[in-house]
Amino acid sequence: MKRVYCLYRASIKKQLDRNKNKTENDIPMQRTECHQYAKLYSDWMITKEFSEV
Repeated sequence: MKRVYCLYRASIKKQLDRNKNKTENDIPMQRTECHQYAKLYSDWMITKEFSEV
């Protein structure tokens, strides 16, 4: 089993929460995408998650 760490990064304050038009690369969207990507690999397990704001 491969242990995977995820780092989510936002460069501006409005990216911290999901916005109405969902066009920004916000933290919740990044987290969702990383989890979906990790599911493609049966030997990957997300063990830690970090946010950099």
